[in-house]
Amino acid sequence: MSQWLSSNAPFSSPIKEASPNGMLAGSPGMADLIATLRSAERGLLVVAELTSSEDVMAALNISKVLGWPVVADALSGLRVGMTEDASREHVILHHFDQVLLEKAAWPALKPDVVLQLGNHLVSKRVMQFLEWSALDDEDLAPLAWIHADASSKRLDEKYLVSQRVQMPLPHLAHLLSQDMSKVESEQQAKQYKQLLDALNDVAHHEIDAWLSREQHLSEPFVARSISEQLPSGNGLFIGNSMPVRDMDMYATWQRQASNAQASTSYTPARVHNSSTKPCQGVLDVGVGVAVGSNRGASGIDGVLSTAAGFAAGLKRPTTLVVGDVSFLHDINGLNMLRTGDLQAALTVVLVNNGGGGIFSFLPIADSLPPDIFTPLWATPQNVDLAGMCRAQGIAHQRVGSLGELSPALQSAWALHRHSVVEVVTGRDSNVDQHRQLQAAVQQAVRHAMRLLTIATPGFPGISPFAWPASVLVSAHESMELGRAAAVLVGKTTGPTDDAAEFFCGSQTAQLDLGVVAIEAGCQQKVGA
Repeated sequence: MSQWLSSNAPFSSPIKEASPNGMLAGSPGMADLIATLRSAERGLLVVAELTSSEDVMAALNISKVLGWPVVADALSGLRVGMTEDASREHVILHHFDQVLLEKAAWPALKPDVVLQLGNHLVSKRVMQFLEWSALDDEDLAPLAWIHADASSKRLDEKYLVSQRVQMPLPHLAHLLSQDMSKVESEQQAKQYKQLLDALNDVAHHEIDAWLSREQHLSEPFVARSISEQLPSGNGLFIGNSMPVRDMDMYATWQRQASNAQASTSYTPARVHNSSTKPCQGVLDVGVGVAVGSNRGASGIDGVLSTAAGFAAGLKRPTTLVVGDVSFLHDINGLNMLRTGDLQAALTVVLVNNGGGGIFSFLPIADSLPPDIFTPLWATPQNVDLAGMCRAQGIAHQRVGSLGELSPALQSAWALHRHSVVEVVTGRDSNVDQHRQLQAAVQQAVRHAMRLLTIATPGFPGISPFAWPASVLVSAHESMELGRAAAVLVGKTTGPTDDAAEFFCGSQTAQLDLGVVAIEAGCQQKVGA
């Protein structure tokens, strides 16, 4: 920012398509863009909401050309339904939002070039990180933030985008494939990718671990289960408020179909190796499912009807994830399903937490007495949702425990007709579960960063930012065990929150289990 203030250059320079045939690859604007992309040592590809399969494929092709880590929005088409192999091939960071919970790690995660495809991002945290990166003056080189989209709309409320590319994404992908094909990653770019990929895996593992320990049904569990088990070739429509945020935070790669079975606990995803052929019109290239959502100030209105139209347009089965208040706002939409005019089956996963759950996350929830907050903000409903479904002749299932969710989803998808799966959660416990899960992820990322950013005595062959995720996860888990063991044998007194000294490299705490696990991992890595 300070460099721009002291110069005469415009902060944001537009690059527009010169003709219907596309911008010439040698034009000055394109040359500047290519030069900026080539200069990246810590490049980050951010894929926001995309609304066409052509744009999704273009984003995938751009990621191949650049080779950068990809922060993919839940509505990008590169998240839900992605296989693990495809996610790893393109370095899709499913949990970058959760990695950012550890704000002390932001300086290490800061990119020098960002290419954003599409406009809207669900994650407020990711947007705040990008804005912080653009405003941070600690580095001599300012962030180059490039925004590419066919629309002329400027969604840059803080005026931090430095280059704006207005052209269809397939055209941009074609031009980049011509001019960027010979670019090879420098060592610093590789380390940056390794860092983000490793931290993403740490967050992924911690989410799995926390969900496997949690004994009660939670809304993060619902989002993660749907993302893992959604049948290939199906569409997904996500309601506003908590459903779209939970899907953005906790969606992971698709699980192998044979593993989608009933369970009383959470079972992490495995590699997807399904040989089932996709439905007609579905891209069989490892990309995610077709995703839609109503975003905006009136996003809770007409969701059921919009999802029905979305399914009809796709001409394939679709799952809607929606909250109870939003569902009731468009209860007449059930009539569309009752008539049977729509050929594509719509499965409605109705998350019923008894009101507007998202407001319980706001500071006002702690500022007002319950007798005021509950009726005015939480707006609890006491409606027989099952009875409403029966009145319209719509199949209904009620889920109230962990073990009931997966069988209910599989049963609904196997019906091949419209149905509702009502998942009952607690509005108050939902807040606690989110906070506990996020605290666990934040701590895991903090522990991983401590290991990543310090030299390890005795293992000079391990360079910073090159630790495999398996070692980071073992270190985090062993650190927790080591802290407990150290307290038990009287080696530490008082608070043990700051365990950096015995987290990799402590010369005096040889009994620490964390160090033992780290050393074992190091030896395995260097072949000792």
